[in-house]
Amino acid sequence: MKEYKNCIYSDDFKFCLGIKEELKYALDKIELHPDTKIIKELAFFDSNITEAVLNEGLKTIQTEAFSNSLYLKKINFPDSLELIGPGAFESCVNLKEAILENTQIGEIKNYSFAYCQKLEKVTLPKEMSSIGSNSFAGTGFKKIDLPDTIIEISSSAFARNTNLEEFKFPKMVENVRIQIFEECKNLKKVDLSNIKEIEIGAFKNCGNLNTIILPKTLQTFSTSAFTGTKVASLFLPAGIENIFLTMKNKLKR
Repeated sequence: MKEYKNCIYSDDFKFCLGIKEELKYALDKIELHPDTKIIKELAFFDSNITEAVLNEGLKTIQTEAFSNSLYLKKINFPDSLELIGPGAFESCVNLKEAILENTQIGEIKNYSFAYCQKLEKVTLPKEMSSIGSNSFAGTGFKKIDLPDTIIEISSSAFARNTNLEEFKFPKMVENVRIQIFEECKNLKKVDLSNIKEIEIGAFKNCGNLNTIILPKTLQTFSTSAFTGTKVASLFLPAGIENIFLTMKNKLKR
């Protein structure tokens, strides 16, 4: 193993293993070696760093690499980056932005930015395929623009974001997954264009949501999706195939 600016690496510097043990809670800034390709899982888990400078040429940030780094406020994401692993930045409660638009990332993995409570700005690449379960749960942005190349957004992806006010589904997404917006208490506007299915608890306890326009494309939905909202009635499109009822008296055709 080798050392560079208080961090430990493989002999060829391609793998960053983390901070020197004796400095784990003393170092407040890291700067990666120019040859680094991969940040290993748990490399900076539970560290006290406030800033991370990542090198151009970095390809992968592995599982929980920065998880629980409670003081991390600033990090750059190089254009070369291809993968952010599950839970990589989970519970980085002071991280304020994730500028990913010029990276090569094709999907956001499960819990990647979950519970980053102060995450106010996220920009994504123009070509992505999916957003994983709980990937942005408990974050702090009011709005996020998603590329139309996305075809799948998994369950609870934006749950418990109490700042989220509006949301538009990408054109190729057909399913509103289980509890995707649960406890998004300030969510007021959702564009459901092209949606075919709304699953259980999708909008559960979205206390400020009072109007939903169900799209003509809708085929299946659970009325429990709207438990705990202010939605007073639902106007059903012609041709809907399956309804799982919990609020029959509020349905209108």
